[in-house]
Amino acid sequence: ERVSQKRSKLVEDQQLREQELCTFAPKILPRSSARPSGPVEHQQYVRSRKLGQVEAQVYADVTHRPKISAFAQNWSQQQKDAAVIGAAPVTVFERLYADA
Repeated sequence: ERVSQKRSKLVEDQQLREQELCTFAPKILPRSSARPSGPVEHQQYVRSRKLGQVEAQVYADVTHRPKISAFAQNWSQQQKDAAVIGAAPVTVFERLYADA
């Protein structure tokens, strides 16, 4: 009996020390605060949604659409045609040193 009392006392002391060392206390918001509760909060919520939609519309046409030159399109087509025929593709080194 004495041993079990001592063991339970040690366990309690250990738990107390752990609780003293643990200083983290998360703040949990109630579910009702996630939505606007009054007219002012509702106006702010609507305004932020509209602002997000306007930003999305403004930046919708600002996407990366590179313009491919006619030369590049012709060269690409020639490479595809050469690959279909079965000719060995010309490497960068062969093109650079062909003139030398």
